[in-house]
Amino acid sequence: MMTMTARIPLRIPPQVKGMTMRKRTFYNLCAKALAGELTDDERIRFGQLCRESDKWNRLYMMLKDAAMQNKSPDEPPVPQVGKEWRLLEKHLSVHGTRSETIRPVRSRRFQWLRTGSRPALLPAAALLLAILTTAVWIGIRQGSRMHTIVTGNAERQTVTLPDGSEVILNSGSTLRYKNPFDEGNRVVNLSGEGFFSIVKDVKPFVVLTQNARTTVLGTRFDVWSRSRKTRVFVQNGVVRLSKLDNGGPGIELRKNDQSMIAGGLSPSRAISVPADRMLGWIDGSLVFHTTPLSEVLTEIERHYDITVILQDPRLKEKTLTATFRDMDYGTVIRSVCTAMNIPFSIDKDIITVGAPNHETRS
Repeated sequence: MMTMTARIPLRIPPQVKGMTMRKRTFYNLCAKALAGELTDDERIRFGQLCRESDKWNRLYMMLKDAAMQNKSPDEPPVPQVGKEWRLLEKHLSVHGTRSETIRPVRSRRFQWLRTGSRPALLPAAALLLAILTTAVWIGIRQGSRMHTIVTGNAERQTVTLPDGSEVILNSGSTLRYKNPFDEGNRVVNLSGEGFFSIVKDVKPFVVLTQNARTTVLGTRFDVWSRSRKTRVFVQNGVVRLSKLDNGGPGIELRKNDQSMIAGGLSPSRAISVPADRMLGWIDGSLVFHTTPLSEVLTEIERHYDITVILQDPRLKEKTLTATFRDMDYGTVIRSVCTAMNIPFSIDKDIITVGAPNHETRS
């Protein structure tokens, strides 16, 4: 398979009537964010746009979830970009042309966006178009029964499910479920983190993530799922954790047990963990225990709705154990970087960590 690496001039879909340049900038950056190809400068700009518009931030979260989440067998197929493009050409009023140079999107994660696209659309433009069409597709799939709850950065939300169960969603999370639930089961899809308080019922309650299946009858437990990792902690009751595809028997978790599934591996051995370490986020705390710095900074980004740039990739796997309560992000960043002897800079809501030319600011 040939891989495109050069910057290629191409004709992107021209400006749709009524679309501002700011909105076009968001759509272009959103496409590159979904493919994981934002530069540091683009990431800063994209973060600013998402913070300025709650609507755009939620759209990005939904698109990201739609691309990453494993679909259940009864969900409709992903939209065909080529077909949607032809419909847009036919029905939308499009004005003018504009040539732009766009770095091609190479992520294999988004091969589905290329299928059926017309030859004049190179991958980056196909991604941009898919953002427009998929936004509509997300809204209509599964009809009115499918509910999608999205929390932005620096936001938590409590959701009451059709059976009376409750979920506390952490920041940067997406929860999808049918209302009412299907007869015979209670199934939700989660991307991010949620604490579940499940009403007892003979029908099993199932939480599906990117790579795991968590099954219970009635209990209280936490599910964290990001970047093809799923971690489950049980506050009380009994939970069964298994792989999503042909999961087998899985592992049984009881009070204060924690287990993780990484990628396509089987669940890790259950270990006993203090509840306050796993559930501190519910009262607004940041709790880290031998957590890699890359994950620490990502969590800080979500918690405070700021942009953090880690410029030295060698620092990603350095670990931190710490708890932060009722602190502003400047104090947290200073504490983290001072403890780990890492230089940093703070420029309003943009943090740069590990830059050799930056000095630590007190």
